[in-house]
Amino acid sequence: MGHHGVRALLTDSIEVGAYNWTPDLLAQFKRLRGYDSTPFLPALTGVVVGSAEKSDEFLWDFRRTLAELTAQSHYGQIAKSAHERSLTYYGESLEGTRVSIGDDMEMRQNADIPMSAMWTFSPAKGPRSNYVIDIRGAASVAHIYGQNLVAAESLTSALVPWGFSPRTLKPIIDLEFALGVNRPVIHTSVHQLLLDKKPGLSLMIFGQYFNRNETWAEQAGPWVTYMSRNAYMLQQGRFTADVAYFYGEEAPLAGLYGEGSSLPHDLPVGYGFDFVNSDVVLHQMAVTNGAIETPSGMHYRVLYLGGSSRKMSLPVLRKLRDLVKAGAVVVGDRPTGYGAHGAGFVSHRERAHDGPARAGRKRVDIPSVPRVHFRASRNGSPHSADETRHIRGKLGCSLCTKPRCT
Repeated sequence: MGHHGVRALLTDSIEVGAYNWTPDLLAQFKRLRGYDSTPFLPALTGVVVGSAEKSDEFLWDFRRTLAELTAQSHYGQIAKSAHERSLTYYGESLEGTRVSIGDDMEMRQNADIPMSAMWTFSPAKGPRSNYVIDIRGAASVAHIYGQNLVAAESLTSALVPWGFSPRTLKPIIDLEFALGVNRPVIHTSVHQLLLDKKPGLSLMIFGQYFNRNETWAEQAGPWVTYMSRNAYMLQQGRFTADVAYFYGEEAPLAGLYGEGSSLPHDLPVGYGFDFVNSDVVLHQMAVTNGAIETPSGMHYRVLYLGGSSRKMSLPVLRKLRDLVKAGAVVVGDRPTGYGAHGAGFVSHRERAHDGPARAGRKRVDIPSVPRVHFRASRNGSPHSADETRHIRGKLGCSLCTKPRCT
């Protein structure tokens, strides 16, 4: 194991379903949130404890605690244990079809190689939105936290035994490359230990059947070279983006845009972008000469408020204010409240730190300067082209560095 044996550990998409308890949860909750959750536990069953506002505060804290523990005590511990054994850690997260409480970007930030998934699809139907979003999330993690490599469980199929060829697989792998993948991991290549038994072993109903018993195995050389060469070239250099897209704190990317959903209507068409979560906003972003920078070397000209960001936690709203004061450009919907359900959320810990005089519904003013462009209230979501025109109209075409933006 390690340098002279198995060199990597990979965690597939997390498929645990609903969960909200561990034996040590009450103690961990108190450590992370600063107060005893026991009196508020009936709120988990729908009972209002104290008031609707206090119950919402607790439920926000409870969900956030589960998310942090999933990221730290599961994925973080796996990464730590892998590194202790000189193993490289590949980490998938939610994949978009099995959404659990937690943030899918946060789950992957400790991985050496953030990983996503792209299953096969027919050209007529195109890819499911959850796979597109999953790849963009993994790529964003790699760009922001400096891993550089972006992996994907690639070309997975079900109930189509030996039904693909390089011709039908090429559009799928090309899309992966275009979305940010630079290390495809073909799913799957089951070990064939028997020479006289064909078609051999498989992973139940799941392909690809990428092994020596594939009917076109002897002609696979150019196909493997094509994937390898593209992956190598895409690993060189650094990704460039104009927009940091903050998708809020209420749900992971997989929950906002997962299976059965459409892609976000407000993606910045014609602009390079990365998704960012609250951890990125709070701990990775600073402003230099009007540009938002991260320690990994990413530079963004705009912070866009999308997804569920109409409601923010107080620390994120304060950081947003500070970024604007430092010179950042912000575009999107004006925040209308803190936390879940517009509850004017201020956590119990923040109440204790700020004192009773400032507890309750606080006001954090975003400076009214030309760099801040909040849209008027609207019903529904705009088409991406409308969103692009909004950004371009406010900031000018000099923002865009992509040739296709005209």
